[in-house]
Amino acid sequence: MDEPGIPSEEYISAGELEKYGYCPLSWWYSRQGVEETDRKVLDKGVRDHKEVDRQVKLVEEYEDASKEAETSVAIFSIVATVLAIVALAISVFQTAEWSYATISLGLVWLLAASMFLYVSLKNTERAIKARSKTGI
Repeated sequence: MDEPGIPSEEYISAGELEKYGYCPLSWWYSRQGVEETDRKVLDKGVRDHKEVDRQVKLVEEYEDASKEAETSVAIFSIVATVLAIVALAISVFQTAEWSYATISLGLVWLLAASMFLYVSLKNTERAIKARSKTGI
């Protein structure tokens, strides 16, 4: 393991890789020479873990809300399209009042789909901001 020009403290052992896989923050502290028995460091590590957990849950919440809104957009758009086709078919064979009613209903559904699309975009934007802020 003696490579010319590379100091021995730069090598990373398999044990260190395992420690990094379990907790990168703990690994970093050990690389800096911080003792694991130091109570202040342990308390800071617990606080850091709780904060990261809170941020991950926030990102997941935004992503779930975004997916729900996208599903709603798809459903509302399909229903609005079907209503528009029905209104077109009725307008050929029925009275104008019936056609206006179905067209109005289709427009309401289309507006609802637009609202859900807006909500989806906002939640996606929040999730992206939360991800970039936390580095997740």
